[in-house]
Amino acid sequence: MEQKNRQTEPQKPVVWIHSASAGEFEQAMPIILALRETYGDGIRIVLTFFSPSGYEPNQHNKCADEILYLPLDSKKNAQKLIKHINPTVAIFIKYEFWYHYFNQLKQQNVRLLVVSTVFRSSQYFFRPLTKRFGKATLACVNHFFVQNESSKQGLATLGFTNATVSGDTRFERVVELSWQQVENKLMNRFCQNASVVVAGSTWRADENLLIETLSLLPKNFKLMLIPHEVNENNLKRLKKSIKNALFYSQIDKNTDIEKHNVLIVDKVGMLSKLYFWAKYSFVGGGFDKGIHNTLEAAVYGRPLFFGINYKKFEEAKTMIEQQSAFSVSDSGQLRREIMRLEADGLARQGIKIRQKQYINSSLGATKKILEYLEPLLCVDI
Repeated sequence: MEQKNRQTEPQKPVVWIHSASAGEFEQAMPIILALRETYGDGIRIVLTFFSPSGYEPNQHNKCADEILYLPLDSKKNAQKLIKHINPTVAIFIKYEFWYHYFNQLKQQNVRLLVVSTVFRSSQYFFRPLTKRFGKATLACVNHFFVQNESSKQGLATLGFTNATVSGDTRFERVVELSWQQVENKLMNRFCQNASVVVAGSTWRADENLLIETLSLLPKNFKLMLIPHEVNENNLKRLKKSIKNALFYSQIDKNTDIEKHNVLIVDKVGMLSKLYFWAKYSFVGGGFDKGIHNTLEAAVYGRPLFFGINYKKFEEAKTMIEQQSAFSVSDSGQLRREIMRLEADGLARQGIKIRQKQYINSSLGATKKILEYLEPLLCVDI
């Protein structure tokens, strides 16, 4: 009898959301949470990831009904996965453009949205040799939710007008995470009576600059370092290169935390909360391929620093223009900027106000996406 009821029950709408990795999943989460809040169990949510950095920490995430790896892009794989998921609507996050998956979704009349994306003239969609293939991929998309006006204009030059400037859903995510701040007595002890630089997602070049800067700052300064790679080899390197550093995993009740001026957080999943303890924030990656998530730090309204490779990141450029974030090229420059702000409380307060205004003015992307989805899901709520 139970089996019969299950068979005759109307099928729930299925929302398929694909993120490449952990960073893009942060952009997906506001949409997922809003869908659950709006529709509850009246819809089915399926998540896919391409990278282990997204899949592994989220494979048991209770916000979704099913979580899968995305197979390589081929016609056969696309047909097989789409048949399994049977989506009502598909949402691909930021830069995830897969020709065969997109084409099969179009052939099966499944609505496809690309959200929180940015288009630049340097991308293959706009290059003479790859433009034709790029346009064929983009033609499968029903609607683009882009981060800025220049992206919308770029799409228009290719003949696509089905775009909405919605902004970046990460703004909603960082605000939501900042509300979840929890007490951490260990961090309180480490930061007590100190001016703390919290440096997140750092690489070797960032770490070298930060350690050198710390040696140039007054003794009341401390450094909290959260490396991007928390594998055994990298932690051994850090232990060897930073003498007397305290590792978070090695702290016990007998540890004199207050006596250390460098704390290395060798535990994943803590970063977004740790910026709360910063007097000054530093985001890594700016001396490599590009900076990591600056919004996680900016939501707390602290002066924000990063390296020189930031120009592909809209939020970083905006905060620099607003003088609430600063790009530095060496330890001397970082020290000068920190000491200038250390002596000027009004300047620090101004930065806090500008960062808060910027984040609050950038909210609303998720609402626009849900308004678009409402008639597609057709769920009684």
